[in-house]
Amino acid sequence: MFNPLLDIIFIELSTGKTYKVHTLVALLGEQGYLPQLDNEPNKALFKKNFLVMNALFQLQDELLVSGQYLHIDSMSIYLTATLRKELVINNPLKDYYLDWHNYDTSAQEIEDLLTQFWQNIYRHEPALTLTPEELHNLCETWQLPYPFTHKQLQKRWRQLALIHHPDKNPADGEVFKQCHDEYLTLKSAASD
Repeated sequence: MFNPLLDIIFIELSTGKTYKVHTLVALLGEQGYLPQLDNEPNKALFKKNFLVMNALFQLQDELLVSGQYLHIDSMSIYLTATLRKELVINNPLKDYYLDWHNYDTSAQEIEDLLTQFWQNIYRHEPALTLTPEELHNLCETWQLPYPFTHKQLQKRWRQLALIHHPDKNPADGEVFKQCHDEYLTLKSAASD
């Protein structure tokens, strides 16, 4: 299926700039190329990312024929004339984004994908240990009662993640990471 973002993304990448996925999504959104695609916020965000990643992988295949290489990584997307070996190997991520059936992923599958993504990123970072005073202050900052349940924490985490996600506001990347770190810390203090 033809993705109308192919030419738009190619023009952006032709400038020689390096993009991150979320900055490219934000730029295309600002330019009016990515309208609201779903009423549910996580699904809307997923669909925007899906369209951009689909276009990138289609473009990668097209450019390869002309001897150009499109490097695609969540933190660095750029064009180069240097062919990379890793392009030749199988890429499950590429297979996923080139399969249009995945565009209409359910809300639960999206939640599972996001959870898996963040667990992979932060799996080596232990949660901080807080004093009782620090815990109470963090609960106040997060607007959580004390004590709080896993369900209350998870609900608040999702609210904050939607507000500060880098795909919505690239400048909030560090705030998002801090929120996630605090979430991991608070998880150990939650009651069932």
